[in-house]
Amino acid sequence: LGNGPRGTVYGATPLFQLMGKDPSGRGFIRCVAVDDWPSVPLRAHYVLTHRLGEAIGSWENFRTGAKTIPGELMPKEVRNDYLDWLVRHRSNLVYYETGHSVPLPPDLDDLVKESHRRGMLFFAGIRYIAGSGDNRTYLCYTDEKDVQTVLDIYRKYLELGVDGVAYLADDIRKEHIKGHCERCIATFGGLAGEQIFMLRKIAELMKERNLPLDRLYFCPTPYSVFTPLK
Repeated sequence: LGNGPRGTVYGATPLFQLMGKDPSGRGFIRCVAVDDWPSVPLRAHYVLTHRLGEAIGSWENFRTGAKTIPGELMPKEVRNDYLDWLVRHRSNLVYYETGHSVPLPPDLDDLVKESHRRGMLFFAGIRYIAGSGDNRTYLCYTDEKDVQTVLDIYRKYLELGVDGVAYLADDIRKEHIKGHCERCIATFGGLAGEQIFMLRKIAELMKERNLPLDRLYFCPTPYSVFTPLK
């Protein structure tokens, strides 16, 4: 059933849905013909992150009244139930995102494994806007410490066995639209040069892990006075 782990999961799910019992308690499988294929190759959910107001975090907090700490994942049994729900609704990619100042949760490796066990891909990325109260765009491209902080997070993602990474540069403050700082602008020629520099650094890490570069997703900055954050 299926031509691989993911195909097996997606083939088994509708098969289970076709199973039932008659009034006598005898099991049966409905006879149907299914003609189906994915019109959207990657069907991702951005869930299970440290951002408490989203998806499963808000549901679990509402259900139990529980409080969580930024950086922590929801309890394993809760997130596994949610992963099962995603599979039943044909999602095939989980996306996890953190901020530069939020440590990766120690059980993130389990989330990656459980996603893979269900035939789903796992991508991870970093937010470049710092936490609440700090309005600066994170990452000075000429500051080696800043660059290594970000690369270390990507390196940890790759060590966990993620299937791809995302470099998102859409949330750029208006004052940084020409570049992070005068030194960055002088070194890289502007925002585009800064981002190319970082993309190449991330690509080098991916090559070390033999991860195809088409698994590096990039969201560039919208170059408009109307779109950057105020």
